[in-house]
Amino acid sequence: MSKQKSLYLGIMSYVHDLIQDGDLARVKNMGFDQEMIERISKISMAELNNICNRRVCLFDIQVSKAMTLLLKDVDEGDLLDKCILAGASNEFLYRYFGLTSKAASTRRFILRFNVRHHRRIPADENQEHEIMYVYHHFLGDRTLDDLEPIDFLDLHSQVNQVVKDESEISLKVIWGVVNRYHDYEPQIASKINRTKAG
Repeated sequence: MSKQKSLYLGIMSYVHDLIQDGDLARVKNMGFDQEMIERISKISMAELNNICNRRVCLFDIQVSKAMTLLLKDVDEGDLLDKCILAGASNEFLYRYFGLTSKAASTRRFILRFNVRHHRRIPADENQEHEIMYVYHHFLGDRTLDDLEPIDFLDLHSQVNQVVKDESEISLKVIWGVVNRYHDYEPQIASKINRTKAG
């Protein structure tokens, strides 16, 4: 089996599994439209193998912005420090880096990060709406399980460019809004959808 065929078959097998699992949002984010998804869902792995064996270019693979950012942050310590300086909460740091509250406090002290200088009050309703609008615009329908710290750093940057506020909206506030959206406040989704429809 050629390296190209192995690559194509690996991608198509992954896409086929995603469709079978009902994860259509991720498949669409890869560039597959509704008609392609319906066709792939009906064919067997043997037929997929035949398609991948054709001497044609099946995929136009591009390097994403996330890859560029990840290459810049190969050292997890740099990524951790950036999250802390963006105002990440202890809950966020524990979830993504396994950092205890004591370790997080120590790291903030080393970085000379003064928590009191950063916004700790919750976002108001309008800001929550704007944060989630930016979230959906840049990250689509991805869930918390799909997101990495680098995604939240990018979201933090985008939010503070869009949301009009005198002080910077911290990663803690953004994380809280996104977390509540997925776990506790599904009604925010209807607000976002109504705005998009309007």
